[in-house]
Amino acid sequence: YMTGEAMFYMPSKLLDREVVVVVLQYRLGTLGFLYSGTIDAPGNMGLMDQITALRWVQKYISNFGGDPGLVTLFGQSAGGASTSLLQISDLIRGENKNNDGEDLVHQFIPMSGSALEYWTIDNNIREDFITQVESTGCDTNGMEKDMVDCMKALTLDEVVIASLKVFMHDRMTGGLGFLGQCPVVQDALLDDPDAEDLELVIIEQPLKSLRAGHFLQVPTMAGAVRDEGLMVVGVIYDYILEKNGLENNTFFMQFEALPLLAKAFGIHDPTNAVANSFRLAYMPENEVIDNWDIMSGPLVDLSGVLFVKSGTWTLAHRMHMQNNSVPIFIYSFEFESDDSIFDWIFIDNPDMPIHSGVCHADDLLYLFNMPSYQNDRELEMARRMSTLYYNFARYGNPTPEEVADEPGQWQEFTKEWIPYSADGQEFMLLQDDFTMQKDFTTRWNYNKYEGIKNDSSSDKSIRARSDVNSRNAEQETTNGGGVSQQTFILGLFLTVVAVLFIVGMATVIIIRAGKKTRRIQDDDLDIMMISKH
Repeated sequence: YMTGEAMFYMPSKLLDREVVVVVLQYRLGTLGFLYSGTIDAPGNMGLMDQITALRWVQKYISNFGGDPGLVTLFGQSAGGASTSLLQISDLIRGENKNNDGEDLVHQFIPMSGSALEYWTIDNNIREDFITQVESTGCDTNGMEKDMVDCMKALTLDEVVIASLKVFMHDRMTGGLGFLGQCPVVQDALLDDPDAEDLELVIIEQPLKSLRAGHFLQVPTMAGAVRDEGLMVVGVIYDYILEKNGLENNTFFMQFEALPLLAKAFGIHDPTNAVANSFRLAYMPENEVIDNWDIMSGPLVDLSGVLFVKSGTWTLAHRMHMQNNSVPIFIYSFEFESDDSIFDWIFIDNPDMPIHSGVCHADDLLYLFNMPSYQNDRELEMARRMSTLYYNFARYGNPTPEEVADEPGQWQEFTKEWIPYSADGQEFMLLQDDFTMQKDFTTRWNYNKYEGIKNDSSSDKSIRARSDVNSRNAEQETTNGGGVSQQTFILGLFLTVVAVLFIVGMATVIIIRAGKKTRRIQDDDLDIMMISKH
């Protein structure tokens, strides 16, 4: 929810199909999510930007060949969380007075983020609001309105710099960096007479909404990448261990690393009972857990569960238990290549002793035209991914029977994608081969299910995986021009993706069919409408 912009999500790979793609812009950081508990700073402004864009689509997308009755919303990371939060919001439903009787979205794809992650909702509202105000130099002793008025008098640069300082300080002290700069539950405004005309995006805790069946019950596709925790562990190493000379501190690694991780994800653990349970579940047996090389692999797995995977599984399970007739498709993206977002983000620390693996956001490389050279193997993965995403947007099913016999369709590379069920907990494993598997929780602990080995010939901890085709597949080499282009764009990306762990990744709308390409300037939005000719 802090950085990012639509220009980095060029949807050319998706536009080989009969769809219109709209990449949304929304306000970030303090400007998008400051919440005072009053109408002066009502919170969730960034989510309201997304809802405004969806309403715009309903009104105008038919002018560009799109079908307003078949809209799929998908996002990744904070975009995935936003997608999931909107699915439980009353503001996208047809019965809302501003929606002309039509639901704004008909299918959802939250990727590597959901409404149930710890970082999705700020539950420390008052303290985090005061922290934001203090960071700008405004007086915190007055009323909320006075504090917000003081902040409004500042320049844009002053507000943004202050919010980034809060973010950086929180990370360096073991936090995730959100502190008043993410979505909130706006229940405090429900009984405020001054907020009577204010649209409230989130009025109760997301888990409560799911338990009550209070969400748009439509086809949903959700999942995570293999090594979601790489981003978390990279940040821990870069911000805390290396800067404080702790990477080889035996005492710290044995007694402080896991409690620090638990605290970062909001787990109150004064006796270290949870941290010790983590150690028993994730650390290699018969190993002395006293250095970074041994611990990094298990930390990646554990961090991935805390960061994304547990929330994603719970989201799917709760939705299914409320209505098992609506399909929920789950995936684990485990396609490893030489190109990874991890290497871009930590480009200033190339000797970090962490194998890049399949990092948070690596799946976006195969859906959008991001700055990377792709060999034949990677281009084939992009074709497969775009096929599944198009099918889901068109049919509400990534492997629909209607097109099974058509050339270039899903039957050429996979079998039918079976929706999640409580008994089988089915999910699609996306590697070089696409295969149906059971029990998504088997992707939570690779030490337990597939093993971890330490490569003595390298300082890096190498994690053994079943995806041997991915790791050992022959890689094509780029020409000089390709390398130069990639190096240039890595530098360009650094300011945008350097904090990708909490980045406000893209939220994207796919609308079936399209005939035009043009840019529209609306009063509230600047949207690129791109469609199939």
